[in-house]
Amino acid sequence: MSKRFIPVVAVLALLAASPIAAQTCTGVTSCTATQTASLTIPSLVSLDLGVGTYTLTQPVPGDLAAGYKLETAAPNITVRANKAWTLSVMAAAPNFTAAGGLGVRARGRLYWANAVGADLSTYTAMTGSAATVDAGAATNGATPQVFYASSYASSYADPSNVPDTYTLALTFTLAAP
Repeated sequence: MSKRFIPVVAVLALLAASPIAAQTCTGVTSCTATQTASLTIPSLVSLDLGVGTYTLTQPVPGDLAAGYKLETAAPNITVRANKAWTLSVMAAAPNFTAAGGLGVRARGRLYWANAVGADLSTYTAMTGSAATVDAGAATNGATPQVFYASSYASSYADPSNVPDTYTLALTFTLAAP
């Protein structure tokens, strides 16, 4: 036998061993055949962050003295999932980007919490690893809360307090494994 003939014989043998389940019917005035419809629905998720940029409140001298500024409004986040879900957040870059290139603010100066706290003790510093923000059961519109806070060095001369516009890309991940 040639080497090409062996695979063809093997495939034909498999087909002969497997019954083909075609549904047919014959009749004079009517006949009935059945068929099964199959549909696989995967895990479906939808995440809406409301806006692309959330603008933090500018600090005032009292915020430098206190060492932080708490945001009292949260971005509008909406989660939809057809099974249990988890929402996480992280910032890959170690530092904010300074538009003018003048100052240096570490990502750890941005904090988040699920509720407005009295001070930074109830907030979590932003890191380069995904941190769970919220989780829940299947939903058609959960609204997880993420409140931000910024920490400040008390020195006006600190490189993290240099006047500039600072941005930090945040990655929110919605998973329903």
